[in-house]
Amino acid sequence: MARWKAGLVLRLRVIAKLGGKCVVPGCGITDPRLLQVNHRDGNGGRDFKRNDIEAARQFYRALVNGTRSTDDLDLRCANHNLLYEYERGARFCDPDIARQILDGWDRGDRPER
Repeated sequence: MARWKAGLVLRLRVIAKLGGKCVVPGCGITDPRLLQVNHRDGNGGRDFKRNDIEAARQFYRALVNGTRSTDDLDLRCANHNLLYEYERGARFCDPDIARQILDGWDRGDRPER
């Protein structure tokens, strides 16, 4: 099996193990292209660094094999996972600045490309 297919199968097995859908009540997203593993305690960096494919595979293998607990993990759609990061303070967007930018966008004040 091609390496990318093996990685995809592994990811799909992790998604299934974590319930196969976004945990946010009322969301119901089940499309695996939109689902992300969320570290509820915010310690994703301890499992692997961004863009480290082999570390991600090792993490997924450990989840599937049961050598890594899933107690601190859940499954969220991409939007709810991003919102969760903002709400717990891992990302920051000043609401006043965001409103000014959006108001300007609505008036047609768009940045030049």
